[in-house]
Amino acid sequence: MSGDQAHPPCPSCGASERSEVRLEHGPHWAKIVCAACGRHFKFVPAPWTLRRARAFTMPYGKFKGKRAGDLPADYARFAADTFDGGPGIACKIVCGLRAADPSGP
Repeated sequence: MSGDQAHPPCPSCGASERSEVRLEHGPHWAKIVCAACGRHFKFVPAPWTLRRARAFTMPYGKFKGKRAGDLPADYARFAADTFDGGPGIACKIVCGLRAADPSGP
């Protein structure tokens, strides 16, 4: 985390420094903790890399259960323009309408 952001003091120890801890297992990608005492503040979602976008499984629609990277180009564009959340983000990245996050696994 960048040190130039002002954070409210930790309720446990009063420190304002935060650290991002990468998690190897479980549903979360990383977590933000107090750098001094380790108190948990929030989980960090996984970055939307091109690899993640291509592997994203469509949860609904005509191609439910298919990976976004395997969708026909016209349907991927339709999904990118129509769907919100994960399906829309994945299809936007696959179609080149949104840049993938530069940092990721």
